[in-house]
Amino acid sequence: MRRPLLLALVALSALAGSGQALAHPPGDPSADRCGGDCERLHERMRTLRSIALTEALDLDEETSLRMNATMREFDAQRQALRAKAQPAMRLIHRAAGGRAVSDEALSEAIETLLTHREALAALDQAEARALLKGLDPQRQAKLMVFLRRFPMKMKKMMRALRSKGAEPGRSPPPDAASRP
Repeated sequence: MRRPLLLALVALSALAGSGQALAHPPGDPSADRCGGDCERLHERMRTLRSIALTEALDLDEETSLRMNATMREFDAQRQALRAKAQPAMRLIHRAAGGRAVSDEALSEAIETLLTHREALAALDQAEARALLKGLDPQRQAKLMVFLRRFPMKMKKMMRALRSKGAEPGRSPPPDAASRP
């Protein structure tokens, strides 16, 4: 199958998936980080990840679609974990900002976040193990490199967009190209 057609199929499958997994509840202050359009940004990031993975591992259509579905399942689980930890994170931010928070509540919030980090690490390992299934050894090695490097590349790209004045999930302003 030709590469452009494969990439189009992967992009369409990523866009056709349910967008509810990463939606923020009404009134969630974290939704404002994305200019109120986090779901669209997350969908773009998932699509980009899927295409980059397909290219990095030189996957056939069936394997690419299977891996994309697996990653979506883990994304939903990851988002559920993050949603559970959100109240604890807000409390810790209040305490770090100098607001009064009881020692007991702060200790409980810190313990919640430590447990959350452990659960996320276990989820990342489970995702890697699930993605490794059915791949030959060379693709397994490429997958492990991809899983390490891709998040760093995404962070770098987001930083570059912010430095050019773009809001995450939106195009840079027209005058951004003329900035130093």
